[in-house]
Amino acid sequence: MNKIVIQFSIYASEGKNMDAMEALRLLTKAYIKECGISLSMRTALHHAGEVWLFEQLPKQSNNPFTDEQIQQPLTEIMPLICDEYKPDYHGQWDIGILDAKELKRCCLLAIKGEWYDKPTLRALCSWY
Repeated sequence: MNKIVIQFSIYASEGKNMDAMEALRLLTKAYIKECGISLSMRTALHHAGEVWLFEQLPKQSNNPFTDEQIQQPLTEIMPLICDEYKPDYHGQWDIGILDAKELKRCCLLAIKGEWYDKPTLRALCSWY
């Protein structure tokens, strides 16, 4: 197994223990960075963020959102997660549809390229 795939597995495992709000904040900041740059990375970050929002955050005691808010699309919650997210600008960028293989490929590229810091990579890879 190559070292990038091994690192992906490590990040995925370590990420499962992250605080959901911190993971959402990191993923939102990375999503903002990708607006206007990479549709596939925006999509991967969005996908990971939805896993955190819908599956992990409701299980944690520090969940600041109502059940109604959690049912909203992630992009509707992003301004509440991170003040830097500006709906008028960041909300104009689309996300695509990627299957699990393509999502993992985006994670591997982000690891190889060192596009984000380690906590963000943990949050990104933990959907797997």
